[in-house]
This record gives sequence, structure tokens and C-alpha cells, in this order.
Amino acid sequence: MNNVSSSRLTRSSSSKFASRAAVAASINWPALSRRANATLSNLRSTVDSPSFESALRARIAQDDQNPFLWHALAKHLAIDRTDVNAAISVLQTAIRRVPPGSRGGLFEAWGTMEHRRGNSHLALRIYADALHTDPYAALFVSLAVIQLKLHLIDDARRTLRDASVAFPSYAPIWRAWAYLETQHGPIQDALQKWRTALRKDPSNARAWNTYINAERRSGASQTRLATLLNDAISNCPKNTQLHLSLARVEEKRKGFRAARAVLFPLHTQDDLQVLRQLGRIDFETRNFDSGRAFFRRAADIESASATDFRNGKRRTKRRTVKSLHAWAHMEVRTAHTNRAKALLQEAISVCETDSGVWRAVAEIESRNRNYDKARAAFEKALAIDPNDPRIVLAYGRTEALAGNLKRAESLIESVSKMGSNRKTPLFSTGLKENAVADEIFEDDTSASRFKASQSDEEDSRDMTLTPHMLATTLKERAMLAFRDGRLDDSISLLNRATEVNPSAEANWRLLAAHTIRRHGMPHARAVYQKALKKVNPRCVPKVLHWWGQDERTAGHIDEARQLFVKATENNPRYMAPWVSWGLLEKSQNNLERACKIFEEAATRAEEEGIKAPYLFQTWGRIEELQRGRPDAAAEIFSRGVRIAPGSGSLWGSWGLLEHRRGNHEKARDMFRAATSAEPSIGSAWHSWALLEASRCNYGYARQLFQMGHENDPANASLLTSWALLEGKEIGNVAKGRDLYELAVKSDPLHAPAWHSWGCLEMNAGNIVRAKELLSKASQVRKDDPSAWHTLGVLEAEHNDNEREAIKNWKKALDASPGHSLTYQSWAVFLARKGRMGYSREIFKEGIEKAGSRAPDKAMLLQAWASAEQKNDNLDKARELLNKSIEADKRRAESWQLLAGLARRRGLRDEARELYRSGVYAASGSPSLPLLYLSWGSLEAEDGEVKRAREVFESGINKCPSNRELWKAYAAFEEQRGNPSRAKELEEEIERLFVRRELGTMVW
Repeated sequence: MNNVSSSRLTRSSSSKFASRAAVAASINWPALSRRANATLSNLRSTVDSPSFESALRARIAQDDQNPFLWHALAKHLAIDRTDVNAAISVLQTAIRRVPPGSRGGLFEAWGTMEHRRGNSHLALRIYADALHTDPYAALFVSLAVIQLKLHLIDDARRTLRDASVAFPSYAPIWRAWAYLETQHGPIQDALQKWRTALRKDPSNARAWNTYINAERRSGASQTRLATLLNDAISNCPKNTQLHLSLARVEEKRKGFRAARAVLFPLHTQDDLQVLRQLGRIDFETRNFDSGRAFFRRAADIESASATDFRNGKRRTKRRTVKSLHAWAHMEVRTAHTNRAKALLQEAISVCETDSGVWRAVAEIESRNRNYDKARAAFEKALAIDPNDPRIVLAYGRTEALAGNLKRAESLIESVSKMGSNRKTPLFSTGLKENAVADEIFEDDTSASRFKASQSDEEDSRDMTLTPHMLATTLKERAMLAFRDGRLDDSISLLNRATEVNPSAEANWRLLAAHTIRRHGMPHARAVYQKALKKVNPRCVPKVLHWWGQDERTAGHIDEARQLFVKATENNPRYMAPWVSWGLLEKSQNNLERACKIFEEAATRAEEEGIKAPYLFQTWGRIEELQRGRPDAAAEIFSRGVRIAPGSGSLWGSWGLLEHRRGNHEKARDMFRAATSAEPSIGSAWHSWALLEASRCNYGYARQLFQMGHENDPANASLLTSWALLEGKEIGNVAKGRDLYELAVKSDPLHAPAWHSWGCLEMNAGNIVRAKELLSKASQVRKDDPSAWHTLGVLEAEHNDNEREAIKNWKKALDASPGHSLTYQSWAVFLARKGRMGYSREIFKEGIEKAGSRAPDKAMLLQAWASAEQKNDNLDKARELLNKSIEADKRRAESWQLLAGLARRRGLRDEARELYRSGVYAASGSPSLPLLYLSWGSLEAEDGEVKRAREVFESGINKCPSNRELWKAYAAFEEQRGNPSRAKELEEEIERLFVRRELGTMVW
């Protein structure tokens, strides 16, 4: 039926519509409207009384050709009396009495009501028939809206094309056409239609917002978006949504200060969204007092003006707590967890039936590993809204974190069964009901008025299980199945997820990763090729990037490079493939090419205001650690923080650079900036604490570890380093144990904590306990060879059990076939046992497995050379050391050993040249002090006092954090009869390295 009526409509020519529209235009609409308004104005005071309807019917009897009066009666019946059948009967009577040409609004109201009742095809016929007698502009749009919802895209496009000819000045027609092309046509066609619509009606704020979103989808720069938003605001100065959009764009372009400048002039209007955004911005810029003041004001306004809900003829009030909830979220983000808890409790006291608040409470407790409290809060949330899939998903994730995989899977699986008893359909189209009409009409037709009257009846807490949510559920189940070792089940679930919601790119990524594990890279390529056809075009560069990463991991360098290039060409503003491309070139020792790629990406980021801290962080580390250019690295970090001053990780990387350069005060400034920018990221506190520990400022280090733990309580890595400081550096084994216990409680799956604790017990002589802990580490991360390697070392060095040692080392190699450290320990152990033939076989196998990993290859060659030297095979040792240096010139140990061989043969000048070459090549290496120590001792032995002093001076300048180098220099001066210089050096050692286990942290 709908196809017949649509074709009937489209066969009519646009000229006929135009001529009928001219007839309608000849009607004296102002007179009709004035009479209707006068009647309704007189009756308005009685609208809630039974006399209103009878009085209105009496007035219609006197003026029965006035469509406005009939429309008012139908609206009263549909909305105030909720009798849609009676309203439709009135409209049908009105259509018979009102003369043709003035009935368009009546037909439109009738069709809208039928559509709302689910009779979309009947509404389609009503509109199509009406247009042949009453070509009303809004009718065209209403017809197109229904055609669009019924997926009759071509029919809707033809309807709007005819309408644009008949009513070229009617802006909603152009908005409808623009919306259609935005969803189903070329983006450039959509943009052209939006521009036309805005020329017709530049005061429509929603049209501006949708147009600008379309520009964003088309790849418009942030500068272009800012220009458009400023134009929009000049036409719609009172629209806060446009100001909020401009603030978001300016935040990306210029930072938080620019965003605040956009919103601050509006703060006196008491708009809740503006106040909440100002609060968020102040929190992001660490202006906590101001941010809290904005949130408090928003919360007080919200509490005082409870939300109004219509329920039949009665209106009820329900308080909302969005501002308190948002405030608590920002307190959590900035590591003020206790404040967040207090705010959520306040929210509960205001509205204890808000399930979202209870879910937030549960997630905070889950993050802090308080699983029982989290479960109690989740149960509260589910008691309020048992059918909210977001609550059940979060509950399932918490159980997974707690290690209860069966319970987690049961909860997450139950999400897919929701929806059978809900008011809303199980599967939503992803658009709100009547969203299309909202975009087009902007409250200027009966369609939008009728829709608005119905919307209050729906409970805002009702959640539809959309395809996106169901696909997320399937993905969560797949991840649990993978953790449980059920890879085939995981792949099956992910295939279902990509079928349910093919546009969710992350599901394709996970499916490809699991496919590689099961079937290999060729099958994963088929997954990625399918994904490229299914995902949103905006996500294509992301999929290309992921594919390239997997090709690189598989060793397919050329294929990976091509994919990264395609990704950067598809969207040059997407920084991730630039970074991966640069890292690929770095892995191939194309350092200059890598840095040119980073430079090109960084320049684009600076020009377009793209925050890309990881780009600058990666580039800076390569310049320092691989190219030996710390000054260039510092400049790169400086450029990065100018764009992204809120990136704690970038400030932290700069701090690590300054630490390695010996600029400890500057490093402290960088770490201070990092912890201020993002206090909830424990890595900055962690790095700062390690700096103080390296200076033997153990009291300061403890305070920093403590503050890091308070701000990031689930950071097991930070606790592990703190435990290592206490147990190894300070010798407080009991404190170290307590911290290790806290670390594994914080994250039972953090294998390094179990491993490090096992090493502590092994070094303390508690071999049985060490084996228990190391075994636990191997169970937690079955793919991590470290624990098995250390178990092998324990059996070899502490139990002298060759059989068990080799058994564990083989397990390490099963977990990671190329684990070079295991090959080294195994081969060195055999060499010490005098079994050089077997040792050489292990070294050869390890070097072969190391492949293109130059540092690992160099390490094995150097260890092998050391074993040969101890067996007086000096020529073989020299050959191996030269190969080691060829593999990795930055390995200081190889240069030191090769120079030592030259000294052993009496070739002192050759040794000097090797030391000199070594310190140049190994600049920045942690082992660089070894070369200065050996070189300085050579010059001292030869009586070259001036040269020895130059070597030691150069060493402490390059490696100012190495205490052994300072001590060797002081001893040298003492032996050369220079006690005053030796004392100066000892005082400097005292200043730099004395243990300061107590004291107050200086901020």
C-alpha cells in the first residue's frame, strides 16, 4: 500500500503542487488565525474544566470552516483527555467541512497521530492523498519523515525535491532534505542542503548544530568548525548549545583557557550544562575551588527545581542529581576519591532512586578493590532498575576483576536476555523516536507538538538494549571466554557481535587478534578486509592502523608500512598511524626516516591544535635514547606540553629525560607538573619517587610513593617498586613484604609483584617461600617467561639442581620462545659447570631466536664472549665482542670487555680508543658508567693524571647519578696526594647521595 501511494505522489508534477500551493496562498490565513486566537484566549482560563470542550465546540459551530479551531479541539482531546480516537474523529469531521486548500494542517495532525499509534503506512497514505488537494508545506516534510523511517529513501528524496520546487522558501523542507542526505547520501550533498536551509532560516540553532556536526564528519578542521560556530552564535546568540559546542572546539584548538572564555559570560544565566562544563574545565586546570563552586551552584539549582513529569492528567515531581553525579566524576578523575564518595552519598540523600548514582558508588569501590562494598551498591542499583544493561555490564566487569569469571560471565550473558518485559523495543534503530521530526520542524508543527506532549510520559530511566549495547555484551563475554582459555567460544561471540553491530570497530579489532591466535595472519586479513566495508568511514583509518600493527607483529614490514601510509593519507589528522609508522622505521634502524615522520606529524598537530602527547613522547624518547640527542628531545617535549599541558605522561617523560641528564631539580619540576596535571596517574609519582630513591632520599621517596598510592590506589606497579625500595635498598624486608602483599591484593593478576616478592624471599634465603611466590607469578601470567626464568636461576644458584633449573628454563622458552635472558642464564650456568660445548649450543640457539632484536643479540654475544674469555679463548672472545658491537653499538658492556682484552694483551692505546669509541656510541646507556670507571683506572695505572682526571670529570658530567663513579674519582684524587680535591668530591657525594630517610617533602 505504501509503495502505491508513494508512486501516486511522485507521478504528480511539481508544477501542479505549485499551482495548488498558490490556491492555498490565496486564503485569508491571518483572519482565520486571529479569530481562532481570540476564541482560545477567551477560553484559556477554563482549559482544565469540563466547560472548555463544550465552549470550544459551540464556537466551532459558529465558525466551522476555521481549521485552527478544529485543530485546537483535536489537540485538547489527544493531549488533555488522552483520547486519540476522539481526536482523530474530530479531524476527519473537520476535513469534510473545511474547504480544500486550508486543510493541510488537519491532514498533518491526523497522519501524525496515526503514525504515533504505529499505523505508519496509513499515515503515509493520508499524507500522499492530502497533497493532491491541500499541498501544505509541512505535509511534504511529514511525509518524507515517515518515508525515511520506513527506509523508503528514494521516495523521501523525490518528495523533498518536489516540495523544494513548490515551497522553495520553506526552511524545514531543506532541513529535511539535508538530514536525509546526512544519513543516507554523499556528505557534500548534505552540506549543500544544510547551507541552503540556513540561508532560508539562519536563526535555527538546531540546524546550525546538525550542519556543523556534518562538517565535522566531513573532516573539517577545528579552525573551520570554530568559524562556523561563531557564525551560528551571531545568528542565535541566546542558544547555549552552540556556545557549549564552540567551547569544546576551542578546548581542542587552544586549550581549557579558551573554552572557559567562551562559557564564562553565560554563567550568570544559571544554565545547568554551562555551570557543569565550567566546573569540569576548572577541575581540568586544577582550579578546584572554582570548579567546586560551579558544581555546587548547579547542584543547588537542580535540587530546587525538580524535574516535571506528566502522567495522564496528573503531574509529579522527581528530583535529579546530574550535577552532583558529574561533580563526583571529576573528583574521582582528579584522585579526590573521598570527596567523590561524599558527593555520591549527598546525591543518594536527595534522590535515593537514581540507579546511576549507585552504579557510580559501586564502580569507585570496585576500582579500589573493595569488592563486597561494590556488590552491595550494584545490588541497590539493580533493585531500582533491574533492566538497565549498563549496571549489569559494570557488575560483570567487577566480578571479572575479582577473579569470579563464572559469575561475571553469568551476569554479562544475562544482558542479552533483557528487553522482553520492557516498554521500549528490544532493538532500537539508534535514533530517538521522532528525532528526524525534531531536526526538521524545530517545534513549528503539530507533529512536534504532539510528540512533545507524549515524551514526558516516558520514564527517563528506561534503557533500550540497542545493537551497540548487545554487541558490547557479546564482546565482554568473548573477553571472559578468552581469559578462561576458550578461544573458539571467544571467536564465535565476537563474530556475533560484528553481525549485531558491524559499525563497532573495536569488535573487529578483537576478532582479528583472536583469529591470529587460532588461524594465523591470512585469516585475520579477511577479517580486516570485511571490517573496512562495514565500519563507519570515519573509522577506516583506525582499522587500517590496527591491521598494520598486526602485520608488523607478524614480521611483514612492507605490508605494515603500506597500511600505515594508507591510514595517514585517509585522515592525516589521526596521529596513531603516524606514531606506529615512525616506530616501524625505528625498528628497522631507519632512525632518520622515523624522526622525519614524527616531525611531519608534529607540525600538523601544532598547526591544527591536535593534542597528541604520545607522538611527542615517543619522538622525544627516540631522539634521546636512540640518537643520543637529549637537547633535541627536551625541545620536542617542550613543544608537546605547549599543545597538551594537561598530559601528565608527557611531563613525566620530560622529567625522566632530565633525571638521566643529571638535572635533578629540573626533573623534580617536571614531575611536579606531571602530578599536578594528572594526579590520578600513578606513573608520575612512581618516577619521581624513583628519582629520589636514586639520590638516596629515601624519606622523600617514601612520601612520594605514599601519595602516589593514595591518588592511584589500584596501581600495583607503584606498590611493587615501593616494596623493592624497602626490601632491597633500605633493607626493611618486613615492610617490603607488607607492600608486596598490598600490591597483589590490589591486583592479583599483576605478575611482576609476585615475581619481585619471590626475588626478595630468594635473596633473603627463604627458598621455599620464594618458589611458592614465583610459581604463583607463572600461573598468573602463563605467557610471561620471567617467573620460570627466575625459578631456573633459583634452582641453579641456590639448590645447585641442574635438572630442575633446565626444566624451568625450558618452560620459560615455551612461554616465550625467544626469551634471550633465559638463554643467557642457561648458557652461563653450563659454562660455569665446565660444559662449554653444550653452553655454545645454547648461545647459538638464543642468538638465532633473537633474530632482528639487536639488543638481545648483542647481550648474548657479549655473555658468550665473557665465557670464552674465562676459558682463555681470547681470539674467539674478541670475535664475539666485535659481533656484539656490530649488532648494538650502545651496549657499553661489550666495549668494556673488548677494551679489557686489549689491556690484557698490553695494547694500552688500543684500549683507550675502544673506551673513547664506547662512551661516544653508548651515550645515554644505563651501563655507560662502566666505561668511564674502566677508562679512568687505565689512565691512573699509566700515571696519566691529567687524562684520568679528564675522564672522571667527563664521567660525572655524563652520569651524575652514579655513586661508584664519584667514589672512584675521590679515591683517585686521594691516591694522587690531592686531599683537598678528594674532600670536595666526598662532600659532594655526601650532598648528593647521603641517606635522608626522614624529613618533610618540599613542594
